[in-house]
Parts: sequence; C-alpha cells; structure tokens
Amino acid sequence: MVEAFHGAGIQRAALFKPVGAEEIRDYPLSNEDRLDSHYFVPWERRRWLNSDMRLRGTAECRALYLDLIFISYDQSPVGTLPIDTDILARLVMVDPVHMRALCSLPYGPLHRWERCRCDGGEIRLMHPMVLRTLTEAIARKEDNRAKNEAANVNRSGFAGGSNS
Repeated sequence: MVEAFHGAGIQRAALFKPVGAEEIRDYPLSNEDRLDSHYFVPWERRRWLNSDMRLRGTAECRALYLDLIFISYDQSPVGTLPIDTDILARLVMVDPVHMRALCSLPYGPLHRWERCRCDGGEIRLMHPMVLRTLTEAIARKEDNRAKNEAANVNRSGFAGGSNS
C-alpha cells in the first residue's frame, strides 16, 4: 500500500512544476538559414503512422498538426511557429476560440511543440522532429555546396593548366 501511495506521489509530482522551471532551449538555426529551394518535406511515413499523435489525436487535430508542421518550413527562423495562438489560428484558418480549445487537448495541434529562444531573444515554438529534418537538410545542402565548389576548383585548375 505504501508503494502504491509513493508511486502516486511521483506521478503527481511530475504533473506540477515550479513557476519558471520550464527550460527554454536556444533554437540552433538562425534567421539566415533557409531552404527556399526545397519544395518538399522529408517525411518518416512509418514513424507518423505509428505515432501517438496519429493514433490518439482527433482527425481535426491531426490535420491542423500537419498544417502547422508544413507552415513552419516557411517561417523565420525556418521550422518555428509564433507562440500567439490567435496568429496560429489565422495560419491554419480556424476560429481562435476553437483553436485554443483544440490546443488544450492532450493530442492537440501543438502536440510536442515547445518554446524556444530564437535570434534576438524572440520566443517561438519548435518541434524536435521538424528541427531534426531541417538540420539534416541543411547539412546535405552544405555538403552539396562544398562538393560543387571543389568540383569548380578542379575544373578551373584543369582548364588553366591546359592554356599554358
């Protein structure tokens, strides 16, 4: 019986955090990091099909959740969203009162979105999976740029050598 009570106390303690205890992470991408040429988003289909959000969220919340993910790719910094629920409601074309009600659900449109600190100290929302796909895409973009520059240097060096 004591173990059951102690376990319930741990669960209850996990629900309550002191004011200001939420740590706000710094967002690693800046306003200058862009993926303007990317017209598609890499999507882990199996991960989505088996996710809690898909399995537990309502159809409306799932649709808005996906809309917000896709909208975040066009925000600045890329992959973030404003924290103002009224602005988010406008972005997904939903009544602000309804949006706030949906966001209060355990699997609402902002499921696993968390606050982050961006360039200039602005507080916005980020999602760990969105950030991961963006970080990988930016790394691939940098790799491709380096390969192209190396190929250009090799070509110009070869062309210069043939003119002598």
